[in-house]
Parts: sequence; C-alpha cells; structure tokens
Amino acid sequence: AIVNENKTLPVVTASGGVLTCLHPELRLSSSSSPPGTKFTWSGPGIVSGADTASPLVNKPGQYMVTAQDPVNGCSAMAAVTVSENLTGPVVNVTGATLTCDKREMPLHASCATAAATFRWNGPGIDRGAETDSPLVNVAGVYSVTATDPANGCATTAFVTVDENKQALDATAEGGTLTWANPQISLRASSATAGAHFHWNGPGLVTGADTATPTVNLAGT
Repeated sequence: AIVNENKTLPVVTASGGVLTCLHPELRLSSSSSPPGTKFTWSGPGIVSGADTASPLVNKPGQYMVTAQDPVNGCSAMAAVTVSENLTGPVVNVTGATLTCDKREMPLHASCATAAATFRWNGPGIDRGAETDSPLVNVAGVYSVTATDPANGCATTAFVTVDENKQALDATAEGGTLTWANPQISLRASSATAGAHFHWNGPGLVTGADTATPTVNLAGT
C-alpha cells in the first residue's frame, strides 16, 4: 500500500497601515492561495473581524495572522505592523494692539506644515477667520486651530489682543484780543511725549497743527 502525504503550508500575505487623527481605525488585509482559507488574527487593538481576512484595528503594534488550509489543516503565519501618525502641526501666532488710530489690526499665524488650514475664534473677528491673518477689532483672547490635511491632526494656539485707547492728558490756554493785539497765540500742552496737536476754531491764522496757533477772531 502507498501512503501519500499532503503537508503543504498555505502561502499567506498580509499588509498593515498607519493610524491617524483622520483615520483612528483601519482595516488590515490578508490573502492566501488555497480557496476557503481560514484566517485568525491576534494583536493589541482588534475591534472586530478577528476571524476574517480584514480585521478592524485601532491601536498601533504588531499583528499576527494565521491562515489554515481547509483541505489539509496546515497553517502558516504572517506578521504586519500598524504604526500611528498623530502629530499635530506646530503653529506660531502673533497678536496686536488696538488703538484710537488703529481700530482694526491683523493677527498672524504661521505653520511649516504644507497646506495647513487655519480656523480662528475670538470676540471680534471682522474677516479672514479661515486664513492665517484675520482682521480683528475687539480686544480679548483669540485662538487659532491649525490642521494638517495629511493626517487630520490639529493644534490650537492662543494670542491676546490688547487695547490702548487712553485719552491724552492735555491742557489749553486762551487769551484776549485787543486793538493793541489783534492776533494772539493760544497754547496747548500734554505730558505725552511727541503728542500731535490739531486746532479748530473761527479765526486760525497759522499753526493749526502746532501747540501754539495764531488766531484773530474771538470764539471757542
């Protein structure tokens, strides 16, 4: 009598993948040459499908698949690695100071991540909330979220917009026009260094943009 032997192992291949913020779960895949092969997966984060060719996983690490030939019962194993890319972009921001002269100012965000998108939130965004340089007109704390389009991960940074609208400490002196003095000089002063002056009134002769204009008409 002749006794034959069938101990041929199945040929099994498998592939892993990369977990990201955009794809926190992924499907592994495996294949084997005999039709009807039975697959059994093991690993650190199998969500479902451990007894299928394509299980769903949610953790990085090494996964093993065992493929069993349905005819001879022989098994072969393959290993795959699942990695993760959960790194958010590095974003830098600069604020601004609103003044009486500059009632609207741009903020600025920068990021080295290619094609990163920006989203701003805050109390006074006039326009550009989805750009890297929005215009704001209210003091307060603003936040910007930069998102990496490749992995979907986001980073949020905060910046403060200050306000300097304190009125100057200014004084002014008038005078009296007479026949002897048909023109007189008014006087203005301020403790603020470099303050600019501008006068208005009925009889400005010269120096309307100085601290000491010359006038020739009575009035305020």
